[in-house]
Amino acid sequence: MSASEIEEARIASMDLLRRSSHPAGFLASPQFDHYAAVWSRDAAVACLGADVSGDAGLLTTVEATLRTIAGRASPLGRVADAYWPDRDYADWGEGGATDATAWFVIVLAHHLAHSGNVELGRELWPSAVRALSWLAHQDVTGWGAIDSPAGGDWMDSTLNRSGKVFHVNVLYAWAARSGEDLAFLLDREAPIAAERLWSRIDLLFWPRPGADLADLVDGAPRGSTFPHPLAAAAYEQAALADRRHYLSSVAYGRFRDRCDVLANVLAIASGLAGDRAPAILEFLDEAGVARPYPSRTWPEPFSPDEPQSPIDAVADSLQLPRWRNPAGAYHNGAVWPYVGAFHAAALATAGRRDDASAMLVAVAAANRLGDGFHEWIHAATGEPAGAASQVWNAGAYLWASNRLSSRLFDGDADHVAPLGP
Repeated sequence: MSASEIEEARIASMDLLRRSSHPAGFLASPQFDHYAAVWSRDAAVACLGADVSGDAGLLTTVEATLRTIAGRASPLGRVADAYWPDRDYADWGEGGATDATAWFVIVLAHHLAHSGNVELGRELWPSAVRALSWLAHQDVTGWGAIDSPAGGDWMDSTLNRSGKVFHVNVLYAWAARSGEDLAFLLDREAPIAAERLWSRIDLLFWPRPGADLADLVDGAPRGSTFPHPLAAAAYEQAALADRRHYLSSVAYGRFRDRCDVLANVLAIASGLAGDRAPAILEFLDEAGVARPYPSRTWPEPFSPDEPQSPIDAVADSLQLPRWRNPAGAYHNGAVWPYVGAFHAAALATAGRRDDASAMLVAVAAANRLGDGFHEWIHAATGEPAGAASQVWNAGAYLWASNRLSSRLFDGDADHVAPLGP
């Protein structure tokens, strides 16, 4: 990646972060009324990029974002899906925002590591503790991995997952680790032990021959038919000696063995995937998920009538056209540039710096299409679609670019030491 390309893409990303800045925090997009809100997950990704930007004004917007998210959380700690400051209205959507609750804790720890603003950390520590407590209480089976309803994460339209969703659980484990980082910085006791949590999540979502599901629950007898013959049989069926990616979701014996690209690259970029990273990245290479641009949400789109499909055909027929999920569109295998940026960050984290650099060039090209920084790009036509000026595209790009230029594994504040397997 040439210096001029790096600087051009960086300047464009910084400009979008500034245009998306509001006294209440980062707006998801200043060009679309529905997204002219502090969407918690979008704003969180924007904060990652703002933290590494070196721009004092953007750091101020990060702090406003964190205060807005904390101030609109439920008494139990659940984060709102979105807040429209001009209407003073917060919304939890139809499925809640399990992922956004985790993102809040991740970004708070990230911001303290970069800004040193311990006073903000002390102010928001109770909110972080409540958020982690609420997340922990979503573990309805006692397996360690948490549950979420349909549409409880960023795939919140007619293609969605429910039950134990890997994407949500990656963010939960990352949030638990961030809670440990916050506790250390603030001289507090960590609410959740991240290493034990991740080992159980890894056991569930990476089935392997000979594994004992009794390890998911403390005190369960070894060799028992735990947790239920149905789940045990589904796990055994999914246990591959040559597994190359995590399961997408688990719900009542339904082990969906499709590769959620964002979830897998976040597991690597956060440091959680550990030694799994090379196999995952090689699989993504072979599947061509970075074509036509980085990166598609799934290696292959779902058909509504296939057994593994998470598409609700009835809901899809009722949804507005812009949020439907035909093959290659929206969540169903379309390209999302912010996913591509995290993919580049995963490559850099795994030491594949040349590949990461090349992917960032392609992400920058995707962000230049149409009116710039479009929500998604059609996988078949390469045409940009959805709202332009999506702030998380800019935030993810800046964070990934910083990851590439940083001296990883040598005291870099962004690096999270592997938790397992």
